Amino acid sequence: PPAKVFISAAICTAGIGMVSLTEGFSISLGDGISILSAFLYGAEIVIIGLVMRDNDILTTTVVQQFTSGILALLLALTTQPMPTAVIPPEFIGAMAYVAVLSAAFGAVAQNTAQAHVSPSEAGLLCSLESVFCALFSVAFFGEVLTPRMALGFALIFASVVATQLGDKGGSTATNSAPEESAA
Repeated sequence: PPAKVFISAAICTAGIGMVSLTEGFSISLGDGISILSAFLYGAEIVIIGLVMRDNDILTTTVVQQFTSGILALLLALTTQPMPTAVIPPEFIGAMAYVAVLSAAFGAVAQNTAQAHVSPSEAGLLCSLESVFCALFSVAFFGEVLTPRMALGFALIFASVVATQLGDKGGSTATNSAPEESAA
């Protein structure tokens, strides 16, 4: 990646730190798990960027989601007790929503978009998730937006904008197939 991507990643990391770290620069368990997940998510973005070059997006997404579902089911079966009560229809509806709209549709949308941008740009764009999660918690759950959080959001947004500086004609995608119309 060009130098501006490394600079943008550093700015983004500082922004995420501003949003996630406490006043004493410590991390709560939940934020720690989120940061670990972010590294794993970054690895997924890089792998998707490599895989999307030569494979069908929908097939890859189906395999990706099926594998995730099986692994999650195995983890749940080994770490959680079996339900003893009847599962309410509301729960089934909520799970269907999560599976179809959140997981499946979201994965297809991300994988389709990632076929047209570089993994480094995709990673920085996905970092905006932390901004929107925090803003939704402020809007819907009454969390207080602090100046430090606002600065963190600004740094994250600036990192995304910085990756685009100097580009002529849009994305610097290097993972797109040379002949998109032949695909």
